[in-house]
Formats: sequence, structure tokens, C-alpha cells
Amino acid sequence: MRLGSASWRRSVGRIGHLARLLGGPLPGESAEELQLLAAEDQRPADGGLVELGSPHGGVSYKHIDELTPEDRQARAEAQRVLMSWIIERQRGRRPPPSRFYSRMQ
Repeated sequence: MRLGSASWRRSVGRIGHLARLLGGPLPGESAEELQLLAAEDQRPADGGLVELGSPHGGVSYKHIDELTPEDRQARAEAQRVLMSWIIERQRGRRPPPSRFYSRMQ
């Protein structure tokens, strides 16, 4: 698969899709808080940046056109962390990911 191609872009998954995944506020959450989380997720996506995660919890961003096959594991890790948080949020057990904390305080 050629990097930068449409199929490569599809293979890294949608970026900036947190608003759709969150749906509406759960008990104890405010709509404003969710809008802020979604906006913080969308901002890098608007610039074509993709979140990459590390097994140690670090987060970095890379432009989608600069991704290499070696970035696939880091991309999968970022998506794994996000999906784990979404699941735990539905169960009512987890605060937002730490990458959002600075904007919420």
C-alpha cells in the first residue's frame, strides 16, 4: 500500500471522530465538557495530524502524509487507549484521557 494513498488514509482510521463516539452526556457529565473534549480531539485532526501512542502512555502527533508503516503499532496503541476509555466511560468508571486535562482546568 502506497503511503499517502486513499487506501492508506482509510487504513489509519478516521481522525477527529471523538464527538461521534461520545454521543450525549452520561449521568454526571455536562454537554459543555463533552463539547470541549470533542473540540480538543478535532483540532489536530483538522490539521491532518494523527495521534500516535506509546506503550508507556505517551502521546505524539504526526501528519497523515508523513506516516510510515512503522507508525502502525503506535497508531493502533492510540486507538486502543481511546476505545478503552470509551468503554470505561460507558461503564461510569473513568475520567477523560490525560491529554485533555489541561484544557478542562
